[in-house]
Amino acid sequence: MQTRSRAPLHIVHPQAGSSDEALVAVQGFHVWFHKHHVLNDVSVTFLRNRINCIIGPSGSGKSTLIRSLNRINDDVDGFVCRGSVRFHDEEIYAQTTDVTRLRTRIGMVFQKPCIFPTSISANVLFGARHVRAIPAGQQLELVEEKLRAVSLWQEVQHRLDEPAISLSIGQQQRLCLARTLAVEPEVILLDEPTSSLDPVSTRAIEELLLDLKQNYTIIFVTHDILQAKRIADQLIFLCNGQVIEQGEKETLFRAAQRPETRSYLNEEYCDC
Repeated sequence: MQTRSRAPLHIVHPQAGSSDEALVAVQGFHVWFHKHHVLNDVSVTFLRNRINCIIGPSGSGKSTLIRSLNRINDDVDGFVCRGSVRFHDEEIYAQTTDVTRLRTRIGMVFQKPCIFPTSISANVLFGARHVRAIPAGQQLELVEEKLRAVSLWQEVQHRLDEPAISLSIGQQQRLCLARTLAVEPEVILLDEPTSSLDPVSTRAIEELLLDLKQNYTIIFVTHDILQAKRIADQLIFLCNGQVIEQGEKETLFRAAQRPETRSYLNEEYCDC
């Protein structure tokens, strides 16, 4: 079993590639928390500039998988992993990995908005300030750019110094996405980011993701089959800690190879 350590990873950023390029590749990956075997021999690829949706029933390991992609699970008691996760063909669980650097390249938005007890503008800048020096004269420009990117600027431009907690839940989630973008990642991980939102806010997030995939690779966990059908390019069906099937959304919805996949996509039920 592999242990995790923290040291420098040099990530080579290639020229813009085909959307069929596997930017993140998982091979033979296992995860245990203490003696509980959560992910079992998972192999999956996540494609550049696509919305890669991970679907499956509760307890199937979706969140564990996505949190393994930027090593957030490292901080969970009892976490042990074995296998390979490669980003730009670099092994992220290598002993030479700079985990902090890795997390700037692979950002994360959680299920519930994680808002800091400070102003709207300070929330946008929070992560970016820890990564690089931002001259005072450029801070407002950066705040505006990222709030525009998540369609929040028009709603908050006159209240940037107000507490972020004053925003609605839907606005808070878009603010979290703006904060992630400010760090300038290549990959955005989203763990059921719309599960606590109303339908209008949910559709707003979905529309944002459809725009953002032009510049980012998106890995999106959802329990909502209809949502996956609306926005996914690639589907990964996970059940009992194993990948049952993966492929293009249209192919899986039309003619999935595995009966478990057909049952889950059509009836939201599986007997894996």
